[in-house]
Amino acid sequence: LAYLSHLDNQIIQEGVAVIASSTATGFPLANVLELPISKPHRFTGCASENYQIDLGAATGITLVSVVAHNLSSEASVLIRGGSSSNPDGSLFEEEIPWREREMFVIIPTTTYRYWKFVFEDTDNENEFIQVGYLMLGVLTILPFGFKYGWKLRDRYDNIRLQSELGTPHVTRLYDRSEIDLDFSELTTAQAAQLRALFKVLQGDVTPILLLPDYEAYDGYLDRKSVV
Repeated sequence: LAYLSHLDNQIIQEGVAVIASSTATGFPLANVLELPISKPHRFTGCASENYQIDLGAATGITLVSVVAHNLSSEASVLIRGGSSSNPDGSLFEEEIPWREREMFVIIPTTTYRYWKFVFEDTDNENEFIQVGYLMLGVLTILPFGFKYGWKLRDRYDNIRLQSELGTPHVTRLYDRSEIDLDFSELTTAQAAQLRALFKVLQGDVTPILLLPDYEAYDGYLDRKSVV
């Protein structure tokens, strides 16, 4: 079990500069730096698109994530780090594996000022790439797990209108998941660590990127992921 808080996302910290290779009308770059993730930034194309990030100072990173994307399973997403702007991958480059939900890669602590997300998705059926949120930060890994049998429920939130003749019109708004994890067998020290996670969440105030099993499953950005 591991997580990265929205508040600890280095990309949204004061003084950080982000540049996009292109921006479609109506889907500004600011969207990928803010919540909610249902308001994405959109590139104009689906090949050779990128985000360049200047953190302002060399910063250690162990987790990289692309949240709420429309990428196809054939997409290539790379993260590059370097000591000068527009890093070319010669100092650091890692592929971010495709996942249906939040894409992420865990890396050894890597310290650079400049970072670059590089996207190639020429098979994208939308003929454009869009991203809801980007994350760079240090992953917190809890030294204990949860009991076998965790529950995951998909939720689909839609807007439904109905004509005066009773004809429905349904528009997809966004998808989300609900996760139930059982932590009933914890030591006092472990319970204190779990309580610290709840304090980060502050109820439903602060979203976190939750990785229930970071070696196997998807990540989930949510406000109430642990119950």
